[in-house]
Amino acid sequence: MERSLSLCYAAPGHSLLSTSGTTRNILSLAQALSQWADVTVAFRRVVDPIRAERYKVIAIEPYRAESDTIRDDEAIRGLNPLGHLSYLRTLRSFSRNAAASYDLVLEKGWPLSGYLLDSFRSRGVAGVLVENDLRYWSEPLSGPRTVIKYVLHRAAQSVAGSCSRRVPIIIAETEELKAMLVERRGISRDQIEVVELGVDHSLFRPLDQETARRSLGISPHPTVLL
Repeated sequence: MERSLSLCYAAPGHSLLSTSGTTRNILSLAQALSQWADVTVAFRRVVDPIRAERYKVIAIEPYRAESDTIRDDEAIRGLNPLGHLSYLRTLRSFSRNAAASYDLVLEKGWPLSGYLLDSFRSRGVAGVLVENDLRYWSEPLSGPRTVIKYVLHRAAQSVAGSCSRRVPIIIAETEELKAMLVERRGISRDQIEVVELGVDHSLFRPLDQETARRSLGISPHPTVLL
C-alpha cells in the first residue's frame, strides 16, 4: 500500500484561538490539504483545543493559561529579546524532534518568516513558505522604547530575509507582494510563485434573499447589515 505524503503546516507566529480569523484561515487550508496528504497543523500554542477528523493539531510549545498573554505574531512583540531567543531555541528543538515525521513542511508567514523552514532544511526536510504579509516600519522614533522596538523590527526583517532567501519556493498572494519580497528581502523572482486567494463557492455564491436567509435561520423581514 502506497504511503501518503506526510505534511506539516506550521504557524509558528500564531496561536490557535477560536475567535481569530487567522486560525480559521489556517484550519481551512489544512482541511483542503488533507485531501492529498496526512496533515499536521502546528500552532505556536493551542489555546482553544478543537476536534478535527481530517488533520491533526499540535502545539510547538505548551500554553500556560495563568501566565501567557495570547495574540497573533506574539513571538516578536514586546521588548524582551531573551524571550525571543528562547522561542527560537524552541523552534530548533521542534524541528529536530519532528524532522523524521514529515516529507514536507509549509510555514505560514510571520515576522521571522523562513526561520523554522531553515531549521528543517538543515535536517534534510523540504519546505515551502506561504507568505501573506511583509512588515514595514511606519512609526516615528519618538523615544527609547520606540527605538528598541525599531531595532527589534529591523533584526526580525534581517533574519526573515536571510532565511527566506534559502527557501526553494515561496508562495505569495499577489504580484504586489512578490515585488515587495524581491525589493525588500532580496529574494530572487524565480523563487516566488503567486497563488491568489481562493473562495469556497459552496459558502460564497449568489443566492436569492429568501433562500439565503432561510439557510442561515434569519427572519425574512429584518434589515441585516454585514
